[in-house]
Amino acid sequence: MVRIASGVVVLNASMEPLGIVPLHRALIFLIRERATIVDAVPSRIVRSAEAEFPMPRVVQFREMVRVPYRYGTVPLVACRPAAP
Repeated sequence: MVRIASGVVVLNASMEPLGIVPLHRALIFLIRERATIVDAVPSRIVRSAEAEFPMPRVVQFREMVRVPYRYGTVPLVACRPAAP
């Protein structure tokens, strides 16, 4: 059994990065068909009882995932120019 220290990058359906998850969580997304593999580790395979997958580096959700507002981010609002 090979242990991988790094996680798997997760992308939204629009290719927006959402974060990094452990390998087992990414495999759950793949088994439930919520995500597809964008990039995989060459010559590495992960096997389950029902399926066989290339070891993912990057997975992408099939549908858009709502991302809640995060504290510290700048919201996109219309700015009015200063009056002369």
